Parts: sequence; structure tokens; C-alpha cells
Amino acid sequence: MKIKNLFVFILLVTLLVAYSAYCGLTNTYDTATPGGSDDPRQADDRMREIKAAVQERMNDHNGTASEGDHYWPLTGTEVSDTAAGQHRMVTLRQLSDNPSTLTSYATTTDLGFLFQKNMSGNGELFYEDEADNVIQLTSGGGLYSSTTLDVVGVGTIGGTLDVTGLSELIGVATIADDSVTKTTAVADNPAEIANLATVDAQIAAAEIKDLVGHYDTGVWTACSAATTATITHSLNSTLLNVVILFSTASNGSNCTRLGWFHDSGNISGGLIMTMTANNFVIQFGSSNAGYSSNSSGATQYHSTGYYRVLATRIK
Repeated sequence: MKIKNLFVFILLVTLLVAYSAYCGLTNTYDTATPGGSDDPRQADDRMREIKAAVQERMNDHNGTASEGDHYWPLTGTEVSDTAAGQHRMVTLRQLSDNPSTLTSYATTTDLGFLFQKNMSGNGELFYEDEADNVIQLTSGGGLYSSTTLDVVGVGTIGGTLDVTGLSELIGVATIADDSVTKTTAVADNPAEIANLATVDAQIAAAEIKDLVGHYDTGVWTACSAATTATITHSLNSTLLNVVILFSTASNGSNCTRLGWFHDSGNISGGLIMTMTANNFVIQFGSSNAGYSSNSSGATQYHSTGYYRVLATRIK
């Protein structure tokens, strides 16, 4: 009979040890002990038991020493480290909804909540303030902000910054020399940033002459002696370098640059008159509209012909 009782006792102890190992905890934390009928002489055992259970749950995780949220190590039988009670980390159990929806938090005045919530099968980090504003902080393994993100002071981004919406930089923004924009970055207003390919394309389309303040009538226009021609441009300046070209052919072949001079009483060429910021008048000579040189270098005068005007803004 004694052997049978011993066998049962050993079996029960074995099961208890196996259960404790499965649970990952060595010391039991039981709110029902000590019982009212327990021997008072066991009070010291219960006191040591609860101390050990609390220390284990603070310092360890699932039975593995020194992997719990709190730093609460044993030195022998004492928790004597002056840093004891500090956190190694914060483990958050997943909530199904925001804390303010919990019945125990009917009012959230002066409260703030950092919590984890299920989002499409993944636990993500959130913060809720006392006004019940909920901000999601992570998404898919990265930082996340569904509202305005304010960076006050100096912010350094060492990797790639992918902005899909609007980014407002107040003050001086320093962009690294090797920074790049998307290949599809096309700026259509002065406040936007375009990549080099887009800038090159815009310059090629507009031609550099348009960027420095250049005007060209673009065609050869018929003219005759003792007449005027009004040239309207958009250079918005009277400080212009103007060139009048003259040709006897409508395609401008063998053209010459016109001046203004008297020759034995004959006035030939073209003269710029009445210049304003957006137009000027060409006065053609009373005797000849233009002149050219023949194959021997002799000057020939022409009462009619074709002209073209080139103007460049100086300032």
C-alpha cells in the first residue's frame, strides 16, 4: 500500500512539473491561497511564493530568464540591482478596437493610449489622445502617418523618401547633390520640381533664344522705299540690340544687314524709330529700301525687297 501511494505521489509531482514547464512559469500566482483553513505556519511559504511569482513574471518570459518586459533580475535570492524595475521592452497585446470604445474608459480626459490593433491581419501600432483622435503609426513594416506629419527642427533622412502627396517645406530646404526625382516628374507650375530630363526637354522645345529674351519676325516680309513697318514683340524693354536684314529674294538668300546712310542725296536702308517696351518702327529710306553688293563688290540699290528683324534684349 505504501509503495502504491508513493507511486501516485511521484506521478502527481511529475505531472505538476510538466505542466509548469508547459506554461513556462515555475512559481504559481494563485489569488485563492492561502486558504482560510491553511496552517498559519505556512504563511512564510506563501509570502516567498508570491514574491517569486511576481519576480518571475516581471523578469522572465515564458520561462526564459531575463527576457521579460521588466528588468528585475535576482542576485541570489534578492532583487538588489538599482536599475531593477526598468523596461527592456514593451509588449503590447493586440486590441480589436480603439481604447476609447472600451466600456471601462467612458471618459478619456487626461489620458493617452499607445496600443496595437489588427489591421488586415497584421498588428500595427497606434496612438489615441484624450480627444479620441486615433493616429496609426506603422503599416506593413514601416512608419505611417494618415494625418499631417510635422518635423520641427532639423530632420535627416538617410534613405529614400517617397512622397505620394504634398510635402510642404517651410524655411530653407537643403537637397543632397545626388538626390533624384522620379523619371515621370514633370513640373507644370513654377513651384514644382522637375527632373533633368524634363528640364532638357522644355529647353529643347522652347529653344534657348526664348529664355534669354530673343525676338525674330520669323518670315521675310515685303518692303519698299519711303515706307514704315511696325514691329510688335514681347521683350518688355527698350534696351535692345536690333538687326534689320534685307534681301531681294523672298526666301532671304544673299541677305545683307541694313544700315542708314546718304549717298549723293539718296537715302537708303532702314532706321529704328519710335521704340517702346513692346514695339518699334522701321523707317525705310526715301530713295531705296535696301542695298546689296554684286559679284564685283559694287553697291546696288533697291527700292523694293524683303526684310526680317532680329532683336535681343540687353537688360
